[in-house]
Amino acid sequence: MPRAGGGNAIGRESRHPLPPGSALPLDAALHLAEQNRVRYGLRMYLMRALGLGLGAICVAAVLYEHGASPALWGLLAANGFAWPHLAYLRVRRVATIRCRRSTRT
Repeated sequence: MPRAGGGNAIGRESRHPLPPGSALPLDAALHLAEQNRVRYGLRMYLMRALGLGLGAICVAAVLYEHGASPALWGLLAANGFAWPHLAYLRVRRVATIRCRRSTRT
C-alpha cells in the first residue's frame, strides 16, 4: 500500500512512474531488471570485497602463528582477495551477454 508522500510500499520514490493500471513493455521491463541486477552486483561487490579482505587479514594472523603451509596461504589469498573481483566480473559479463542477446532480437 502506498505511503503518504507518493512513495511505494518500502518508502522509496519510483524511478519510472507509470499511470495506474499500465505496464512496461517487455523489453523495457527486462532492461530495468538487468540494470537492477548489475546495481545489486556492485553493492554486493563492495561489501564482499571489504568483508572478505578484512576477514582474510584476521585469518592470516592465525595462519602465521601456526606456521601454515603455502597451500593454505594460497587458498586464503584466493578466497579473501581474488573471489570478490571474480564474482563481480561474472555479474558484469552476464549482464553484457544478456544485453547483446536482447539487442539482437
